[in-house]
Amino acid sequence: MARSIKGPGGDTAQAAVGGKAGQSGLAATSADPVAAALADFPVPGIQSETQADLIEQSLLSIGGVWRARVSYATGRARVRYDPGQTTIEALRKTVAGGLSGGPPPPP
Repeated sequence: MARSIKGPGGDTAQAAVGGKAGQSGLAATSADPVAAALADFPVPGIQSETQADLIEQSLLSIGGVWRARVSYATGRARVRYDPGQTTIEALRKTVAGGLSGGPPPPP
């Protein structure tokens, strides 16, 4: 069961409860809980799969992020995270840093 919240610019965040690790198709870190928040937001200006991969790795380096997938094809990011450790704003700042070509700002 999940509850979705739609934000400005097509962002969604939801609390996902249940399911099995690995079902979402997101790149994972070693500790992925069954219940976590899921953010899905646009990544405007993404220019390549390589850039998507770099942004994905930056997202995975944030404390509290368990899974991340950035798609060049769809221009979207999906991140499963612990809202007690990070915020959707921190995720978006990391994505913005990856799009500007510079290092992502600290969370």
